[in-house]
Amino acid sequence: MKTLTKYFIVSLIILISCKGNSEKSGLIDYKSEDGSISLKYPENWSIDVSKSSGANIYLFSGNTENINLIIQDIGNDYNLDSYTQLSENQIRSIEGAKLYQSERIQINGNEVHFLEYQADIRKRRELRFMQYCILKHQKAYVITYTCELDRFEKTKHLALKIMQSFKIQ
Repeated sequence: MKTLTKYFIVSLIILISCKGNSEKSGLIDYKSEDGSISLKYPENWSIDVSKSSGANIYLFSGNTENINLIIQDIGNDYNLDSYTQLSENQIRSIEGAKLYQSERIQINGNEVHFLEYQADIRKRRELRFMQYCILKHQKAYVITYTCELDRFEKTKHLALKIMQSFKIQ
């Protein structure tokens, strides 16, 4: 019995130390060429900043998860309340979409509106989304995590970690 307890304790210590090391060393810093935005993403994900996908930044895993950042010039046309209302209306216009969460939070010194919703895209794929909307410098910064529904609970913690690392200078 003592031997079994020793193996259990040693195994637990190894598991905890491995988890800590992978989280510390597994993120890569990205900073835009002009230095205006930055974020951290897992080293086993890919990044595309060519804008060919329509996003300013497109991060993707080897699975179906992805995070994209879209930056829109909005001038003085919107404040965070009106931009949020526009976003919620767009979500509600998707047939069968479900809006789970819509709330104001603070991240990295910015007021952010957080949206979480689900939609069945083209009646083929049920997807879950988490989205941050930040308005700054007359621009809307919309960072969105997209994931197939069956993988969402397993991957949302990492997605939030990436999204919360996003900074605007």
